[in-house]
Amino acid sequence: MKQLRRHILFTALLLLGLSGCTQRSHQDESAKVFPFVRLSPSAPPQAPYEEQPESNAPMQQIWRAGYWDYDGTTFYWVPGHFIYRPDPTAAWTADRWEQRAFGWAFVPGYWQ
Repeated sequence: MKQLRRHILFTALLLLGLSGCTQRSHQDESAKVFPFVRLSPSAPPQAPYEEQPESNAPMQQIWRAGYWDYDGTTFYWVPGHFIYRPDPTAAWTADRWEQRAFGWAFVPGYWQ
């Protein structure tokens, strides 16, 4: 049932993404919600090297690695930064681009 809901959600987000909707705002990355899927006909560039600084509060925050975002015409780099854990046992799954039959789809990071 959980997988069916996830499939329905992905399909709905994909349809929104195909309608040309994108989100470019990056004010507060730790609270950012990705309501739209970003699609690209080509793969993103290789990620540049980022040095991860040491955390002042390793139990409360983790490093969110930088990633390439896409505004419908151009890739742009969103630098890595610390984000706060919603729960001490929460695990972060990183943002990534995945190749699909129609091109490339951005999969936003999420907490588990």
